[in-house]
Amino acid sequence: MSTARPRTNGSAMNHLSTVSWLITALGLLIILASAVADLSPVWMLGGILLTLAGGVKIAVVFMWQRIAGL
Repeated sequence: MSTARPRTNGSAMNHLSTVSWLITALGLLIILASAVADLSPVWMLGGILLTLAGGVKIAVVFMWQRIAGL
């Protein structure tokens, strides 16, 4: 039997925010690595898409937290 407190909605939003920042950072890292190591353009595209998706997710989570109060 676990004695841990159940997760609240606020901690779930904080977790989602952290994941969003990690996705964006990973995308930027892939873009940088593909430019430096002269990798295939597919890697650059993947990094761009990850960065874009992470940025959108950051904006949405920000709106959920600040405007909707989740």
